[in-house]
Amino acid sequence: MANLLLLNCIVKDDVTPFPVEILSTETVALLKDAIKTELELRIPAKDLALWKVPEGTPEAQMPNILSGLNDANKLNPLLRLQHERLFPHGAADGVIHIVVQLPDSENHDQLFQGLDVSQDIESGKVTPGQYLILKVDFSTVNRFGDIETAEVDMNSKINSSIRAFYLNYAHYLGVIPGSELIKEKISNNGLESFCTCTDFVMDTLRDAKEKDDPLLGVKGIYL
Repeated sequence: MANLLLLNCIVKDDVTPFPVEILSTETVALLKDAIKTELELRIPAKDLALWKVPEGTPEAQMPNILSGLNDANKLNPLLRLQHERLFPHGAADGVIHIVVQLPDSENHDQLFQGLDVSQDIESGKVTPGQYLILKVDFSTVNRFGDIETAEVDMNSKINSSIRAFYLNYAHYLGVIPGSELIKEKISNNGLESFCTCTDFVMDTLRDAKEKDDPLLGVKGIYL
């Protein structure tokens, strides 16, 4: 039998709870979808991690609950909310039921740490989320062999970085990880791959005109 649950949720490191209404016959995976919709997140719902707060936990104990989160007690996305380990008898009023953790990539400040762009953010020149980040570490390129070897290694490093870029932003760029589209956009020449990448991204950004498009307002690539 399906019952309507009103689950009070809180994002880890945030202090403002928010309610989510969902049927008890739905799964944890669908609860993630509902949370994504409620918070208007730009990330895939499957990337959210959820934990159930033990029943009867007083508010004073919440810091201990939040500090004790680990992979072992994350909610299984396949479980129905009426499962005996979750809410078989409904959800109590006036308490926090679910803790939500966002993936690290949603925290733009953490994403930029250690990169040159972090200095521009601190100085106010760049707003977090204003650019897509393409990180290339040229310090690892083999510079001690012959020119041909160095060129091959350079192209490999650039292409690896571009491939990682496509995968990191696949959800926003409409690229399916593992698809032929990524392979088609990467050539043996790293510079060609880079030019193809920038052209593709800028075309995609120009097409971002709807208010709910997560790429609206993004200016370009920060290398």
